[in-house]
Amino acid sequence: MYRLALLLTAVMLTCVSGCSRAQTVPMESSISGWKPVTPPPSLMRYTTEAFNLLSRDPSIITGMVQFDAEFYSAWKGIMKGVSLTPDVLEKRLLSGPQKEGRYWGNSTRSIFVYTACQAHSCSTTNIVLYYDPKAHSMGGRLQDRCGISWVGPMDEDLKNLLERISPIDPNDSNRKLDCK
Repeated sequence: MYRLALLLTAVMLTCVSGCSRAQTVPMESSISGWKPVTPPPSLMRYTTEAFNLLSRDPSIITGMVQFDAEFYSAWKGIMKGVSLTPDVLEKRLLSGPQKEGRYWGNSTRSIFVYTACQAHSCSTTNIVLYYDPKAHSMGGRLQDRCGISWVGPMDEDLKNLLERISPIDPNDSNRKLDCK
């Protein structure tokens, strides 16, 4: 019974009201040559939620500051390019549930993948992004109030990976209501 309560708590924390099935699809073991890999010890600091890497405040869970200046710079770069009010968009995107960054690799490169969404609007305002700590580059697919755009340096290989990790579900009931 205790294990079931812990599992239900974890599911509720992972997907609050407004999440669609699309944001909770389990990651496949291999996608177009990409697969989850263990990051080297020097990159383990990126296996946290994006908001921890962007905040100069201590984490409420660990009490540690996990701010990363290079991640922050890459984030600000993509936010500035997609909105007239990047600070407002950033607050909306970082208000909802997030998963820890997951390290993915293929035969030529390795990246971290993050997801974030607006609380109670995950179906219509979200971002799935990659971060390459070696190149200090970031890009992704932004869905802002149903409008979809690609941000940052992207190639078809990265687009396919991000689409498979976090597909947009056109049949999501919240999306049907909000995206007319």
